[in-house]
Amino acid sequence: MRPSKGKSSNVTPGPSAASSSQVRLLAGSNETGPDGLLKDITVVDVDEPGPVKKSRADRSQDIDTFFSPSFIKDGKKYRNCTPCTKLQKRPVSFVNEATTLQWHQQATHKADYLKWAAANNFPSMLPQDTKQQRDAVTASKQPQTSLDSHLVSKPQLSIS
Repeated sequence: MRPSKGKSSNVTPGPSAASSSQVRLLAGSNETGPDGLLKDITVVDVDEPGPVKKSRADRSQDIDTFFSPSFIKDGKKYRNCTPCTKLQKRPVSFVNEATTLQWHQQATHKADYLKWAAANNFPSMLPQDTKQQRDAVTASKQPQTSLDSHLVSKPQLSIS
């Protein structure tokens, strides 16, 4: 309900027009606090730190630990596996794709990777572990059950 021209702007609508919180907000919308701001306004401190999104470097920390920096060869980016390179005494290169590198970690260096991840409080990004994490989330979002088993037929009443 809008106030008509010439009438006060503090008109509170009836209960059917707005909820009680909206009525309170409209009724007290011109009240000011000691700071001179309207009472119904919350001032957010812009200097207060908000949620911090992990940077790309933080998310790929496992790859950076076990593989050399990327390099370009034949127009593609590659990385050398540091443990394999030390063991075989020659560069062991893989295409610089996170999933490719993580599959290699799972197949060849799983125990070392899990030990490192636990020591560094890093969630395991091995394909097997990420699949289990996805499955756990999917299992927790089970479809809604049916009401059919809870409903019973009632005899109809005849009104005379």
